[in-house]
Formats: sequence, C-alpha cells, structure tokens
Amino acid sequence: MAAQRITEGVNLDDDEFGDVVGFGSQVQLQHGSIAERQLALVDDRRVAEANRLSQELLQHLETLKPEEMFPVRTTLLASIASSFSGPAKKERYREEVAEISKIAQSIAEITPRLVEMEHVALSLKKRWRRLTRTVDAYLLAGRFIVAYIDTDSQVGHERSQHYRSQKDALETRIGSLAATSTSLVVGLRTLEAIYASLTDARSFAEELVARDLPAWQTAVGAAIAARTNDPSAPIDLDDISRRYLKLVTMITRKEFR
Repeated sequence: MAAQRITEGVNLDDDEFGDVVGFGSQVQLQHGSIAERQLALVDDRRVAEANRLSQELLQHLETLKPEEMFPVRTTLLASIASSFSGPAKKERYREEVAEISKIAQSIAEITPRLVEMEHVALSLKKRWRRLTRTVDAYLLAGRFIVAYIDTDSQVGHERSQHYRSQKDALETRIGSLAATSTSLVVGLRTLEAIYASLTDARSFAEELVARDLPAWQTAVGAAIAARTNDPSAPIDLDDISRRYLKLVTMITRKEFR
C-alpha cells in the first residue's frame, strides 16, 4: 500500500524530472540523521567506562575466592595455619571490599546516563525499522515504475524518449536507495547490539551493584566476623560460594559491547 501511494505520487510527465530526481531522497536524509545519533551512542565514553569498571570489579572479586578465604580444615596443622592467617585474610578482604565499593559507586553514578541511552537506543530502533519499511516501499515503487515504462504500451508513445530518460534517472535513484537499504540492515543489527549492551549495563547496575554485591559482602563479612571470634565456628560456605559464582557469572556474561 505504501509503494502504491508512492507510485501514484510520481509525475512522469514533469519536464523537469522533479519527482524522479528526488525520488526517496527524504528517507535517505532521515537515515543520515538516525545514523548520526547511533554513532553518538557508540562513541559515548560512559559505555567504555562501564566496561572498564566491570572488569576492574571482576579482578578484585577474583582475589576473594571463597575456597581461598575459607579453606576446609582437614588436619590440626592446617587448622593452626589457618588461624594464624586469619587476620591477614581479614585485612585483605577489608582492602578489596573498599575498592569494590568504590567501583560499585562509580557504576551507580553513571547508571542514570546508561538508562537514558537505553531509551534513546530503543527509540532509534523503532525509527530504524519504520525507515527500513519505507525504503523497501520506495524500491518496490521505483522498480514498478521502471517496469511500467518498459511495457509495450509505451512503445511508439510520442513522449517515449522523455519516459526513457525518466527511467534512466529513476534507476540511478533505485541504485542509491538499494545501497541505503543494505546500510539499514547492517545499521539495525549494530543498533540492536548497542541496545542489548545498554540493557545489560542497566541490569548489571540494578541487579548486581544494588542487590547481589551487598548480599555477598554481608555473607562474607559475617563469616569473617564469626571466625575472628571463634576459629572453629561453622560457616555456610555453600551459600557464600553460590553468591560469589553469581557475581562472577553476571559480570562475565554481561560484558558491555
């Protein structure tokens, strides 16, 4: 239906070729505008900053593996050695958690901008898809008009040369629009990747930084406090390990592209 409306709006009898020379040019201008906004999202330094911070967070977490923080005691000698290393482990945990908290705060500070960028990316995706359909309609309309000019009904027409000149100009525009169509396909895939990345960034901040990270810190801190008061105090290592694995998995699976 869109292609039909476009076809009906083209005046092939125009001596100045106005409709043909500008055929689809407006949608190409829209394409350029959307592409510029997409590029601004790609180049925004906060996406790279979020990626860098997530990697720093992972590095600090990797120094606090549960099996190393709370080794299983199997012998009296191991128990004595572990009790001597307790203060050192507590100090290392304190230092690492301080760094982790700083990183988490930095991520929280840039989260509002990442959420805003996610909304922009979603809006651009919708506009990009509409534009893709419009370009396809122009291509269909243009090819129909070219085929119409080539029909036998135009042979011997008093203005056949005029129509064939229109056809040549229109084929040039069709070639340009076809290139735009290809660019739109690639651009949409890129934009979808950007949107997924920004969605991951928001999820990372909301789920990990605001909820799972503090929960893990609380569990480990409580275990360290218990062992400080009583080196033989039982701890729920499975719970700590499960929380730790969840943190590491979220970071490694949700890297910001």
